[in-house]
Amino acid sequence: MLFRSVDTETERAERQRYLNTVQRSVAHGLVTHTKVLTGPQVGKELSLELDDETSLVMLTEATLAPHGGHFGSIAEQIVRTSTRPSLLIGPKVSAALTDIRRVLLAVDGSETAERAISAACDMAAAFSAQMWVVTVVSAEQAVAAARLGSIVETNYVRGIAERACPGSSVEYDVLHNDDPVAGILDFANESDIIVVTTHGRSGVARLVAGSVTSGVIRKALRPVVVVPPLFQGQSDDHEGPP
Repeated sequence: MLFRSVDTETERAERQRYLNTVQRSVAHGLVTHTKVLTGPQVGKELSLELDDETSLVMLTEATLAPHGGHFGSIAEQIVRTSTRPSLLIGPKVSAALTDIRRVLLAVDGSETAERAISAACDMAAAFSAQMWVVTVVSAEQAVAAARLGSIVETNYVRGIAERACPGSSVEYDVLHNDDPVAGILDFANESDIIVVTTHGRSGVARLVAGSVTSGVIRKALRPVVVVPPLFQGQSDDHEGPP
């Protein structure tokens, strides 16, 4: 299904003509449908059109202003209300999803982040790609851990890697960078697809919780898979560390 959102009913006819043009350009033999969504509840309206087998692909500016969201006003709303991972194409993306060699799952120690494990495993299997689990540690955190003789971050990602995808080898790494977004993107390469999560919060908490996800989408040169807080794909086999 091809969809566009509009703020008012007066824009509906124009957007429908646009979708009809796009539909005619789609590869022959591929069945497509079009829909124009209107009003403030676009996310909920679209969710009624989706099922458990549907993948959602969206373009987004991934900006924190002016609406205060963490992707874009519409993309944010849809991701927060969706139960399925979404493929978000940020403003710097210029290459298609081809030659995927690694699936890079970024985790931060939260239960929400670990809900993406099963989705990342499924993607790695679908693309016959190597899966990696990474977390980003600041210099201050690294120094504190060294003083305590702690290797907790390594144990954390190694624990996820060891039981993430039964029957498949999963690599892991701890990235050292004061900026989590830079750490993730510096590690990623052009053959990677990055998988991140959003906490689905609102208000001021949303700006903090969504800033890393937003930054990755905004600066990544490849599309990014975002797993929403309502995603329930995780099985017992993909259970994260305590």
